Amino acid sequence: MKDQLTEIKLNIKRGRLHLRDIEWLVKTVEQQEKELEQLRTVDQACQAMKKAL
Repeated sequence: MKDQLTEIKLNIKRGRLHLRDIEWLVKTVEQQEKELEQLRTVDQACQAMKKAL
């Protein structure tokens, strides 16, 4: 993933951003949003368990 981001950054600097790069970025951000939501759910469950104890 880091290599892909580095390549995209270089392409942007060179003025050569490709549709595949944009699609990859969108897919990556969507996946990270899902993971973040899962972490929030787990955190909320942990907080509720702490209160219950």
